[in-house]
Amino acid sequence: MKNIKNRILTAAFIMLASVTAVAHETELQKVEKQPETVKPKKSFQKHKVYAGWTVGGWTGADFKEGVISSENMEGVINNKTISSFHIGEVNDFYFSKYLYAGCGFEYNRTGYKQKMNITSGKYWNDEAANYEGNTTTTVTLNKLSIPVHFGAYYNITPKLKLFAEAGPYVSYTIAGRSKTEGYLITHEDIHSDEKQEISEKDHVGEGYLDTYRRFGFGASAAAGILFHGFLFQFTYQRGLSKTMRDSKQYEQNFMFSLGYEINVK
Repeated sequence: MKNIKNRILTAAFIMLASVTAVAHETELQKVEKQPETVKPKKSFQKHKVYAGWTVGGWTGADFKEGVISSENMEGVINNKTISSFHIGEVNDFYFSKYLYAGCGFEYNRTGYKQKMNITSGKYWNDEAANYEGNTTTTVTLNKLSIPVHFGAYYNITPKLKLFAEAGPYVSYTIAGRSKTEGYLITHEDIHSDEKQEISEKDHVGEGYLDTYRRFGFGASAAAGILFHGFLFQFTYQRGLSKTMRDSKQYEQNFMFSLGYEINVK
């Protein structure tokens, strides 16, 4: 009787071991069949395209504004900005989670407008050198620029980011012109005068723009937000090279841009 019990227990143990082995083998097969999870690679390069509105002007010690006077002349100069557009693209390369450096290519239309009222002065000149006039000069320049910048991000939410960046740029003026319109009235005596209409156009390298320098460089700073890939940015550009030879005049631009950021894999 005892031998029968031992045989029954032995058979039960063998059956249990067999079932356990089969179950274990089945689980291993299921694990082997499951595909491996591939983690997405983090992008270290991002591409931006943008376009927007440019408010351009000039500044500097020799870019005068206000009242001007000399022995035989008095006048008032009023300098104004002009509004135009820009378009560009840039590649940013990340060397840490929030810090990056970038380089781009940009087309920008800039310039300025200058109004001038002049007279020969308060007192009559008996040599018939008396005059008065009014002119408006508009300068428009088409420029290609290569900006380089260093920047940083700050995450407000996973989809909303603040950023700021700054750096130098170099530029080349591919085309430009000045347009001057107005009049000049000369007085031969107190009873007669002659009015001359003024309408002049000059391109870069001639006339009003004879000493204009095509190559330039400067610095820029920008700040903006990114929301779901959409870019809203404000940029200030300040020329550090003279726009005219031997004259302290420099360009400055205020740029408002809308764009989109793309991850580069």
